[in-house]
Amino acid sequence: MTEQDLAMDILIYSIDEKLFGVEIGKVQSVISSVEVTELPNVPHCFLGAINVHGELILVLNLRHLFGMPAKELDITDQFILCTIRQNLMALWVDDVKDIRHLDAKELISLEKIFQTDRDFLLWLKRKIR
Repeated sequence: MTEQDLAMDILIYSIDEKLFGVEIGKVQSVISSVEVTELPNVPHCFLGAINVHGELILVLNLRHLFGMPAKELDITDQFILCTIRQNLMALWVDDVKDIRHLDAKELISLEKIFQTDRDFLLWLKRKIR
């Protein structure tokens, strides 16, 4: 079986009108944006942390990771709570669009683009309908 034969369920989200995805099996929930507490001495890729049911969860700033223009957190933004390397984290996104069953050939692992361990993030090669 080749990579092109594989398919997976993907939660599709947008940042700056560009579509990305994360495997649905890694997603715990999607929540509306809440106040983020800034943390000292954390890498710039983290916006800070949020409190979800008494648990402190780091918020990953995907805009910073992807080299996109910075923006202020908006009340319409969303957080995707997902497991990344056995840690629960929140991905800060503009909007969650859909869940789709997509072939691997329709996706690009951002790990290949950034040359780092970011295989949990996927970039959609084309617009979906």
